[in-house]
Formats: sequence, C-alpha cells, structure tokens
Amino acid sequence: MNSGGGIYLKEEFERFRAAGQQLVKLRPRWLCYLPLLDLPMSRMNVARPLSRHWGKQRLLDWVAAHPEAALGTLLDSTTEAEVHSLPQVVSRLQQPVYFIAGAQDTIMEPQYVRHLASFHTSFECCGNNVVEIPDCGHLAMVEQPEAVAAQIQRIVTKHES
Repeated sequence: MNSGGGIYLKEEFERFRAAGQQLVKLRPRWLCYLPLLDLPMSRMNVARPLSRHWGKQRLLDWVAAHPEAALGTLLDSTTEAEVHSLPQVVSRLQQPVYFIAGAQDTIMEPQYVRHLASFHTSFECCGNNVVEIPDCGHLAMVEQPEAVAAQIQRIVTKHES
C-alpha cells in the first residue's frame, strides 16, 4: 500500500506536522470512554464509513500509541529530505512494484501516488503499476479489503502467466 507521493509541499507538510504534534499531545486515555467518539473515527479519511468496530479500534490505537514513537514516526518520515528520497528509493527497486490508491483519498491523492510510481521501471508509458480503487479513501486496506485483495490477486496472476 502506498502512503507517499515523493513531492514535498512545504506549507502542507508544515500544517500536517504541526497538527500531528498537537494531536499527540492532546490525547488523554479517557477519550476512549466518550460515547460516540468512534463515529467520527469511522468516517475520517475514508470515502465510505468504516464499521464502528474499526472506528473504536482507530480511537484506541491513537490514544494508546507511545508518544515518543508517534512523534518520531511523524516527524522523521515527513521531513523534506525523507519525502524527496522516496523517488530515488522507488527507482532503485528491481522487483515489480505496484501502487494501490483510493480514488477519493484526500490525504495522498492518486496524482501523487502516480507521480511516485512513475519513478519505477514498471510504470512504462501508461502507469500500469498504479491501481486506483473507486469509492475509496486513504485506508483502502480497512475500507475495502476485498477490493485490495482482488487487485493483489490480479497482479499475482498476471505475473504467474
């Protein structure tokens, strides 16, 4: 699953990093016990609402994440240098690489996924290594696991022939 595009948009990343730092600071454990807070978590960053079970799980994961690890992951992976290194990493990969993106992903829009995919030799002329899942947001593997599995099966079958 792809979550990066290899394009650093300074203002966007600064806002994202600042918001992320605040979210890590402002997450008391008691949030898990607020009624109905799982509902917005089941609708955030997806095209179709997730089940309430997944909303609750997202809430639990967010509240329980170790603060230093959460901040480190956020801040280390979103620097200008890290984002700009993604195209070089992709271009050096020798094995076939496929990028799966949600067509309605507002966090990592498909155009950015295609941009990063274009650095791999299997991109060819038509972006054959990019698969967009319709009616899907940022969490394809949770939002539409059957569609993701079907795309992976299609890719595996293509390479077996």
